[in-house]
This record gives sequence, C-alpha cells and structure tokens, in this order.
Amino acid sequence: MDDDDTNSGPKLVRPVDVERRLLKEHTRTLYEWQRQVVQLGTGALTLLVTLQEQYVPEHPRWLALLAASWVLLALSVTTGVVGLRGESQTLLDLANELRQRRRQGGEALAAAHMTAVGGRAPRRIFVLARACMSWSLVLGLVAFATFAIANLWR
Repeated sequence: MDDDDTNSGPKLVRPVDVERRLLKEHTRTLYEWQRQVVQLGTGALTLLVTLQEQYVPEHPRWLALLAASWVLLALSVTTGVVGLRGESQTLLDLANELRQRRRQGGEALAAAHMTAVGGRAPRRIFVLARACMSWSLVLGLVAFATFAIANLWR
C-alpha cells in the first residue's frame, strides 16, 4: 500500500474521538465556569461595599427599591452561575450518552445516533436559569436606577 492510498479520501471520525473531544471541552468550560463564579462574587462584594459607604443617603426614599434591586441582582448572579454550569454539563451529558451508545451497540450504533441526533439540548433547568438571569438583571437594574434617581438630590 502506498502512502498516497492512506492519505486519500475523507478522514473517518469515530464516536470515541468525539467523546474524548466533548470531555476535553467539558473540562475547559468547567474551569471557565469556576473563574466566572469567583469574578461574580468579587464584583458583587465590591459593589455592595461601595454602595453602602458612599451612595445611600441617611434617610433614603423608596428603600424597598434598593432591597428589590439587591434581591434581583443576587438572583441574576445565582441563575447566571447555574446557566454557566449548564454549558459544561450539556457537553458532559452528550459525552456520557455517546459512551453509553458505544457500550450498548458499538461504534456503528454510536455513529448512527450521532448522525441522527447531532447534539443535545441543555437540561430544562439551565434554559430556565438563563431566562431568569436576563429578566432579573434587567429588573434589578431598573429598580436600582429608579432608587438612585429618587435619591439623587437628597
């Protein structure tokens, strides 16, 4: 067999190769997720200290809006972290499903399943977390801006 014969034609992608790639990507996104958690926690603490020390008047108007904004922003951060976790969890779910197909029916069944399905949708909790993150962020910022405007000239 010539070297030319081995290099001609499309390269065969095996399910085990895809599984390994998905697991590697899962690990990468998991570390990204952990970094995001640290950054979000640090940013929230810094904002909390700054707000309490410098910008809240002694007798603020509409204090409930400030409380609502903190609750909504905390909810946004929490659900954002859950959504970020979903990114790597979806890859892990797909890799585990592929591994199970390979064990049950071999490479051919796994390859047929990959072709038929193509990917995996995130779990419902992660989809809901992303939606909640967006809405709570917007509402929290509106509540905070309204509180700030109401107390601007005090």
